[in-house]
Amino acid sequence: MKTKNKIVSLALASALLTTSAFSQVTVSGYVETSVFSGDTKGKTNPNIATKSIGNESLIRVAGTGKMPNGQNASIYVTVDSDNAGIIHERGFDVGIANGINFVYGFDRAFGSEVARTLTPFATNRISDVSGTTGTSDLQDVTSGEHAVGLTLTNLIGQGSTISAAWAPNMDAATGTTNDGLHNTAGQTGYSAGVRLSPIAGLTIGGGYTKADSKNPANQDLTSKTLGFTFAQAPFAIGLQRVKTEGQKAAVSATTPSEDQIDIISATYAVTKQITLGYARSEMERTRNTKSSVDAEVNTFSIAYNLGPVVVSLDHEIAEDIAIAGTSNNVSGNDTTLTKAKVRVAF
Repeated sequence: MKTKNKIVSLALASALLTTSAFSQVTVSGYVETSVFSGDTKGKTNPNIATKSIGNESLIRVAGTGKMPNGQNASIYVTVDSDNAGIIHERGFDVGIANGINFVYGFDRAFGSEVARTLTPFATNRISDVSGTTGTSDLQDVTSGEHAVGLTLTNLIGQGSTISAAWAPNMDAATGTTNDGLHNTAGQTGYSAGVRLSPIAGLTIGGGYTKADSKNPANQDLTSKTLGFTFAQAPFAIGLQRVKTEGQKAAVSATTPSEDQIDIISATYAVTKQITLGYARSEMERTRNTKSSVDAEVNTFSIAYNLGPVVVSLDHEIAEDIAIAGTSNNVSGNDTTLTKAKVRVAF
């Protein structure tokens, strides 16, 4: 059996080496670990002081080849520990004309996601520091979904991106077959996003997502955003608003559900290696009724870049946050968290 497996492996390797389909193949990735220390207090949560350690590891294999029309075709797949070590995020781009690509992706950032993060951060955007319920991102049809679309680059100015995505069946996200029909009548959705750089140092953008539930008893989803960043070394500052009505999860159509999030953030490059950052999010939330308080999250960050190694520290203060994404903000429900992270990339 071992000999047979070796023969098959050699045959596959030989086929890859002799084909000219992909002239460039790269392997990259990272391993990172974080140490958390935090406190939780509130009317519904007991006072808790805890520490933990986390890890994330990812390997990305990508290839690029030239087609007869002179355009590039590219493909990539990732294997990451956050998803049970299986092939997870993947996608391909097929060049139609200069600056125009047909795109497929699973859990890939295109469509409205090109405008998901429009303000600068020294480390991670606010929602990725600890997964706090005190803020929320633009909702899309590509995160955890299979989607196809078009992406246009540099067609309305250098550095411009316009992207559209369509997810025909958002309840088929876990399906892996390419040979059968997934007949669940769930949600179908589409989205579009744009990023522009009209003048040096200024980036502006916007995104729109619409998901329609095939079940009339469940809510439809509409999510939209506008924002900008202005960077003039060593400073960068940005402002973004996100407004979402409805939810991707099945929620009663008669139950109002709305989030409005305002984010302001700034970074300062102390040296080429050291960057300081501050970010603030304020969220109005309605789950059936409007919350009596707005949730506020303040994050202070520092990142030290050592080439393949990045060391970072985030200190997050969240006040009046919701217990869950499906519930209202809660007065006095506060958390304080410090996160130290080391990432080594290759």
